[in-house]
Amino acid sequence: MALSRDTFGRLTASEIAQATRCGDLRATDILEACLARIAQADPDLHAFITVASDDARARAAELDGMPPEVSAGQLLHGVPVAIKDLVETRGIRTTRGSPRWARHVPDSDELVVERLRQAGAIIVGKTNTPEFGFGALCENPIAGNTVNPYDRRFTSGGSSGGSAVAVAAGLVPIAHGSDFGGSVRTPASFCGIIGLRPGAGLVPRVPKSLPWETLQTHGVLARTARDAALMLQVVSGGDARDPASTYAPSMAAPDWGDRRLRSLRVAHSVDLGVAMIDREVAAIFEEACRRIRTLVDEMRPAHPDCTDVQATFETLRGAVIAHELGAVVDDPAYPTSDTVRWNVERGRELTARSVMAAEASRGDLIQRFLAFFEEHDVLLTVSASIPPFPNSQPDVLEINGQPLRHIIDYLTITFAISVVGVPALSIPCGRTNAGLPVGMQLIGPPMSEPRLLAFADLLERELEFRHEFPAGMP
Repeated sequence: MALSRDTFGRLTASEIAQATRCGDLRATDILEACLARIAQADPDLHAFITVASDDARARAAELDGMPPEVSAGQLLHGVPVAIKDLVETRGIRTTRGSPRWARHVPDSDELVVERLRQAGAIIVGKTNTPEFGFGALCENPIAGNTVNPYDRRFTSGGSSGGSAVAVAAGLVPIAHGSDFGGSVRTPASFCGIIGLRPGAGLVPRVPKSLPWETLQTHGVLARTARDAALMLQVVSGGDARDPASTYAPSMAAPDWGDRRLRSLRVAHSVDLGVAMIDREVAAIFEEACRRIRTLVDEMRPAHPDCTDVQATFETLRGAVIAHELGAVVDDPAYPTSDTVRWNVERGRELTARSVMAAEASRGDLIQRFLAFFEEHDVLLTVSASIPPFPNSQPDVLEINGQPLRHIIDYLTITFAISVVGVPALSIPCGRTNAGLPVGMQLIGPPMSEPRLLAFADLLERELEFRHEFPAGMP
């Protein structure tokens, strides 16, 4: 198989793993094409904070020297993978987007990275993120601003924007992200790719400072539903060091069959009854729903009661951030961004009573969603309340000319799902008049990730709800 930086960019993770396992391609050749593509495109895109060329080359050589009986069992054998720079990687700089850790090189991997390596993946580098993952723009003092590959004047979205752009531009086939209030799904929507936030606990977080905290999750970014399913299969499954993790059955996407998928009971709601949505985004979503109706037997407007979801999330989020970053904000040697300080100060205003009340409200919301999914199999809504916005705009403070309450209000449509902890998958569903991508969330009950991925695969094949390479990107 002839391979160049351009042909590499079109290969899926599934194709690469198959080709390297059977000997049609060497992991070394795959990697060199990947590094060449990064060198060509990333000076303009700023998707990476660190490119770990030497480490990756050593790993590729190791994979090429493996006996066939070993490589045959590695689902991601020879696949280049990018890791969001909030997660520790052995021997590779981990900055968290902060000057405080600009030279930090860990001596061990976090569990999610360890599992990727065990599956044969090659970690090619660390992707850009706002400081500590908090910010509407994917920018920090170390690596600048990650731009949208469909129009460099616009943002990639926060906070997994670097990973989303690396995938959308074909720098890597799959990438790791993390999602608190929408940090996988928003960049996926803005960059026209698949973005999966697994259900609470499905992908363990080790290490973890708050053992039972589940608002934050690892996530998957890919160009196809099948690649997302492959990566999820590798990283999912419980670990005793994360007591909130789930000892799940295999997350391999089964062969659902198109007839079975068409019989799913589908509900749709543009705003879940609580979010403000940009008019153009809403119109694109409604047109996408009209097309989906031609595929499925049952589809109707409906959504769970999301009363109090905004106050619930904001309280729980504030408490977590104040706990995790309070000491960092107080250190005068390393001033933090205005966004990080704003988040910490909101958390410090909370009382134990208000946090417990939010937990009780969260319990009520979970029960309402579970009751809803007894009558519906999939819930559709938008993946981001707005289209990509200009890089010159630091925050989203209004939608349709109406002011928002504060800088995270625009994330209501995604953080509502974070609160209840069910799986959500963002898929491309259209473009704005300016040619910028818009995404749709597929949401399901607990442990429904394989079904959501299979349904996404059906929409890719039948309706062409799939990634398209940016103009000018080979």
